[in-house]
Amino acid sequence: MVLGTFALYYDLPRSPTRAELDLIQLAAHLAGLAIRRQQAEDELRASEEKYRSLVESADASIAMFNAAGHLLYINQIAARALGAEPEALIGSPIEQFFPPPIAQHHLEHIQQVISSEQGQVTESANILQGQERWFRTSVQPVRDASGQVTMGLIFANDITEFKASEKALRQSEERMRGLIQSQTAYVLRTNMQGYHTYWNRKFESEFGWLYAAGGIGHGFALASISEHHHERATEATERCVADPGQIVRVELDTPKQDGGIGTTLWEFICLTDNQGLPHEIQCMGVDISDRKQAELALQEVNARLEQRVIERTTELERTTNRVEAIINHSGDGILLLDVHQGIQQANPAFHALLGQPAQHYLGQPLSAFCQAEGKTSIDAIVAEVAGLHQTRQVEARAVRPDGSQLHMEINLAPVHHAASAVQNIVCILRDVTERRQAQLAIAEEHNLLRTLIDAVPDYIYVKDRHHRMRFNNVAHARSVGFDSPEAMVGKTDHELFDAELAEKFWADEERLFQTGEPILNTEERSLGGDGQIIWALTTKVPLRNLNGELIGLVGITHNVSQLKASEAALRASEARYRLLAENVTDLISRHTPEGNYTFASPSALKLTGYAPEELIGRPAYDFFHPEDVAAITQSHQTIIETPVIYTITYRFRHKAGHYVWLETTSHMIREVGTPAVQEIIAVSRDVSERKATEESLKALSQRLALATLAGNIGVWDWNLRDDSLFWDERMLGIFGMPAQDFDGTIQTWQQVIHPEDGPTLHPLVREAITNGQPFEGEFRAVRPDGQIRHIKAHGLVLLGADGVAERMVGASMDITAVKEAEQTLRLALEKEKEVSELKSRFVSTASHEFRTPLATILATTETLTLYRDRMDADQVAIRLDRIRQQVLRMKAMMDDVLNLARMQAHRVAFQPGPGNLDQLCQAILEEFQSQDEYRDRIHYHNALSGAPCGLTTT
Repeated sequence: MVLGTFALYYDLPRSPTRAELDLIQLAAHLAGLAIRRQQAEDELRASEEKYRSLVESADASIAMFNAAGHLLYINQIAARALGAEPEALIGSPIEQFFPPPIAQHHLEHIQQVISSEQGQVTESANILQGQERWFRTSVQPVRDASGQVTMGLIFANDITEFKASEKALRQSEERMRGLIQSQTAYVLRTNMQGYHTYWNRKFESEFGWLYAAGGIGHGFALASISEHHHERATEATERCVADPGQIVRVELDTPKQDGGIGTTLWEFICLTDNQGLPHEIQCMGVDISDRKQAELALQEVNARLEQRVIERTTELERTTNRVEAIINHSGDGILLLDVHQGIQQANPAFHALLGQPAQHYLGQPLSAFCQAEGKTSIDAIVAEVAGLHQTRQVEARAVRPDGSQLHMEINLAPVHHAASAVQNIVCILRDVTERRQAQLAIAEEHNLLRTLIDAVPDYIYVKDRHHRMRFNNVAHARSVGFDSPEAMVGKTDHELFDAELAEKFWADEERLFQTGEPILNTEERSLGGDGQIIWALTTKVPLRNLNGELIGLVGITHNVSQLKASEAALRASEARYRLLAENVTDLISRHTPEGNYTFASPSALKLTGYAPEELIGRPAYDFFHPEDVAAITQSHQTIIETPVIYTITYRFRHKAGHYVWLETTSHMIREVGTPAVQEIIAVSRDVSERKATEESLKALSQRLALATLAGNIGVWDWNLRDDSLFWDERMLGIFGMPAQDFDGTIQTWQQVIHPEDGPTLHPLVREAITNGQPFEGEFRAVRPDGQIRHIKAHGLVLLGADGVAERMVGASMDITAVKEAEQTLRLALEKEKEVSELKSRFVSTASHEFRTPLATILATTETLTLYRDRMDADQVAIRLDRIRQQVLRMKAMMDDVLNLARMQAHRVAFQPGPGNLDQLCQAILEEFQSQDEYRDRIHYHNALSGAPCGLTTT
């Protein structure tokens, strides 16, 4: 192009001079530089746009701060969370985005990353728009053009849902454990040395007797397999280990406790560790003894029938003896009651319970000795049990001959539930006199506690999570103008106090509900008994249920208006709180700002093994686990510098030498009017069991998930109360149903059952629910795409507190492959039968074909034998040639039979070669033309030769 440009300046074509060539080369070089610069700028701009798009499209919050804490960059997601545009936030200090303590904490992290040039990753909780959100924050150093680290890049991911899932995992753990334990199959796991590491209840119930000495956990896996199948089990295990992740199936004989031998179909799968090396063997077994034994039983049923009758009779006698032994040795009184004729039979425990001989109560109604506690009489309850065929439980009083009374718990159950009219009732009587006395004592203690609380001048109250009053004492009710505490139940602070006080109380309590941290000894304004504003010392602590869930708060408000002016009242209050500290089970301690003990409650001995006087003056750091010292030091500095209540969990060295897990909540006591710390008050409790439970839950959850995955088992849970249904992912996969199409109702399951299987399956389910028995059934399911799958289901009925079926839980397996294998086998047998029949017909036909030439040879031979001397040479030759032709025909047929056998055995090699197709067709035509039924009906034409053969007339 450059040459072309220079050529425009000349009138006639000519070669450029050396100077012109140098100029052209220089111009070309400059043009190349300009082009490369433009390309570099375009690439840089494209790269910048790509990375800007990547940062702006990230689903995490990204920000960049300098060492002074000023914002240099923020992406759209982070700015939106703060309610502003990114441009409006650039240059703002970090204190503008977080509360002072949290802002200082983040700034220290940024400065530490900049100074150390090493990134940090932390997890923390922040309050955003009134809600607690958990974040995993990564702070990484950023270098400038000179390579110096001058900024910190913050990359924060919202992990609130992950934290919530941890809680959901623990809540589902018990249900998952129950589902696995309800399996009718054996589920166990062994290590690579062949020792058990896990087993379910089914395996323990069937084979636990084999490991009675040392327990299943110390037993060798081969102990549950018959000795003659040890080698087969070892070979299956070796195949499993050689191909991890693949299922190896094997049938093994197993010893039974009665001395017999059962058969179990096992599925082995090898599990690997993080490095992909074999780690454990997951085993799932199904007892197929019935199927195996049925095959033998069909052959031996006649011979063993009489023996089985004798055995059953003996077993019935043993059962009768066992039942009588249980009744006679039971600690509870047991009666057989006739509805019309009274008591018919009683065990010795009933004699001892009432202190009366048999002749005094036989034939008497139950009401002659017992009087019901309620308005309903014993006779009415007996009639109800007989009429409704239901069990009942009732408490009654009885009087012994010596005049002493006893309280009894009576359980009545009808005999022969299926009968139209119940005649006999079994009664179990239990002496609950001591329990009744204990209940009365508890009621008296409750009344005493209520009297004590109502007598306390402090305001005592309990609120739920919605800030509604649930319990109050008399002093609290009178302070807001109510005559009784019950009148305040259900009301909130907005209905009891003016707007300013109500909003203040509401905010404090909402913070307690969000953080779970108590409000201890807070001075605030409140309402006094005369309706006047007073100064009160308020303590509000979280109220949790037995599962540890926060369900409300307990508050105590103490009027300290006079105490602020009275030193004597202050000392009295201190004495009361000291008494409380010395009698609680948690360790309450006081420390210098440096962490030295100045006071420890008596519970220190139980928690740490040290008496309080052994701790006084010693630094708390002497007892911390070395791995926890850094975190404790950081928390110590935090509670010194910030006015917050701080909770930390750590390990404390017990006097006996071991470590216990403690959870400590610390609070600063500062000098009035100054931030100087006077002392630290700490409340510590032992959480070792909680820590161990958390680890156990996590490990067990992983094992249960692997067990269901290895067995391809779907888990379901049917709530019989509201017909709601739970399916896990395996169940959805088995039935081919997307999660969004599953509405969680029992109708969904009923709709996918094949119409032909429903009438058989539904009665089995109803019978299991009615009788409270395990359920087992096979049926076909129609997937949404029309595919039919064979399903095998097992279920277990769970009863509620009222004895009525409440839930049914169980598991389902897709056995379509098994059913298809059975169908394939059946078709193969039918095909084999067809082939056998074809062979029979072929042999019959071949015999007939052989018989004809043999008859010809025989006749010709006899003719030669009888008339050879009368025949000339030509006549003999004709007959010998006829015999030769028939022998050749038989040889050809024999070759065809042998070729057919070789082809059927796949022993004929395919060896193609050239041939004359026209000659083959001509030979076939000649053969058919010799037969009358085909003569003159076949037309053959060779397009190559153009020679027509034959003529068809039809």
